[in-house]
Parts: sequence; C-alpha cells; structure tokens
Amino acid sequence: MKKNKLYFCEFTNYDYIKEEESKDIMLEYYSILNEEKELYGIEICKKEKSNLGIENIEKNVVINYTRDKEEVERIIKCMFENKVTPISLQDILRDINIKTSN
Repeated sequence: MKKNKLYFCEFTNYDYIKEEESKDIMLEYYSILNEEKELYGIEICKKEKSNLGIENIEKNVVINYTRDKEEVERIIKCMFENKVTPISLQDILRDINIKTSN
C-alpha cells in the first residue's frame, strides 16, 4: 500500500467546561493506493496534545474504496475543509454512497 498525505491542518480547541485546558489538534488526510488492486482508500489521523501534556492519537482507514483517484481527492479536500475527524470517516463515505446511488 502506498500512502500519500494530501492535506493537514492544526488548530486549538479550548475546553469551556474545564476552562484551563486547551488542546492543539492536528488532522492529517491521506489517500491510500492498493497498487495490486488499483484501488484507492482514505485515512484520517487526529493527533491531540493538551497544555497539560496529555497526548492522544486517533486514526481511521477505509481501504479499497474506489478506482477513481480524482474522486478520492475531492472527498479528502471536502473533509479537510470541514475538519472531519477519524470517527466520522466511515459514516461520511456511507452517506456519499447512498447519495450517489439514488
């Protein structure tokens, strides 16, 4: 599998409940190519680090989603623009499939 980072963004998320803790968040968006099957997938990686030193990494991957490289790049760009996190990846791809099949 070949992995290609297309987009990343960083931002700070302030926790209003705790009031003293903020988190620096980095989101990374990758296209994944299965060269053997000529199919593309998507990976999203979320890295968090709070001002208290706590770190967390969360990621989700969908492999072999489509043969259309441009479709994967359009989807990743849209996810980047909307700051989609790994936990939503599969739901969003399912919604896209439902919408395009109707």
